[in-house]
Amino acid sequence: MIIWKGLGFLVLVQFFVVLMLFQVSVDAINGQGFYTANDWPRQAAMIAASISIFPVGLLLNRSQNVVEASAISEPPPRQTARHALFFIPYQHWMWAGLGALLLLETAG
Repeated sequence: MIIWKGLGFLVLVQFFVVLMLFQVSVDAINGQGFYTANDWPRQAAMIAASISIFPVGLLLNRSQNVVEASAISEPPPRQTARHALFFIPYQHWMWAGLGALLLLETAG
């Protein structure tokens, strides 16, 4: 069961779309099967996919001050993350992608 809040489900979609685009690009440039025959394209693709999650998450979960409450309290209250997957904010999934790469490389 996948639990998400807002657009949090897009973490997985974005991650796999970037992986697929990277594979198609590498194979188009270097020839069919190059991506699967070498290790570095897979590692670079996972790094690129993981890093691409961070700016999108920051954009989606940017803090927005509540104007009405700013007159009452100092500093103004901030909203919590509005887009999360498994209760983890969107931008923090970058670390999960990099951790998955580390696990795959140390296990194999």
